[in-house]
Amino acid sequence: MAKVAVPIMWLQWGAESAFSNEVQEVFQTEGVWNPFEDFTFTGRVSINLDNPDATAKKLRIKEKMEKILGTEEASRLFQLLEENHWDVSFFVDTW
Repeated sequence: MAKVAVPIMWLQWGAESAFSNEVQEVFQTEGVWNPFEDFTFTGRVSINLDNPDATAKKLRIKEKMEKILGTEEASRLFQLLEENHWDVSFFVDTW
């Protein structure tokens, strides 16, 4: 089970703590980049809201999340998802 899942849009960094995306290309070329690392990953939650099943799918997810997170935390999550039209990427840290 994940230790934490953070919406990527909420991650913050300053110029002194971020690097150009080109560093990943160098790491990958040199064979030290592990895109399938077991302890961290990213994923994107996305629902096609034009799909007739979208409302039912959202309700199923909401019910499951309320059981796992509790009503208050699930409401906070659903507010984020609704505000972003159910298109949100997450950083997950399982370490």
